[in-house]
Amino acid sequence: MQMIRVLVDTTVWVDFFDRKEELPHVLKLKELLIKGYDICLCPVIYIDETGGRTI
Repeated sequence: MQMIRVLVDTTVWVDFFDRKEELPHVLKLKELLIKGYDICLCPVIYIDETGGRTI
């Protein structure tokens, strides 16, 4: 089985973290997370979502 990686856009993360669960793209992200897909962040999206904070 081939692993599928999914790059999720900033707007999807914003709605996901704002708990806008009725939106189709948020539902899709939740589905992908539950199914165990490899969810990826590029550095620009990571910085955008964390406000530049490091972990």
